[in-house]
Amino acid sequence: MKCNKMKISKVLANNVVRLRESRGLTLEQLGSLIGVSKQQIWSLENEGSWITLDKIEKLSLVFNIEQHELFQVDAPKKLKNK
Repeated sequence: MKCNKMKISKVLANNVVRLRESRGLTLEQLGSLIGVSKQQIWSLENEGSWITLDKIEKLSLVFNIEQHELFQVDAPKKLKNK
């Protein structure tokens, strides 16, 4: 049986990219807002690093969403106009 589930890191990465871009933020701007470098944001968006709970909380505040929404496969569609 083939598993079609996406890795949670890929879901998070895709959501961060879409949410950041939909708000017109650069890597550097988002990094500054949550207290990390633009390289760390790039790495997160490219599934190269993981993220701590405090950074998840900061991302949810920046994007004005619930923390769990960062990990939902269909989040970008639902959150586009939020």
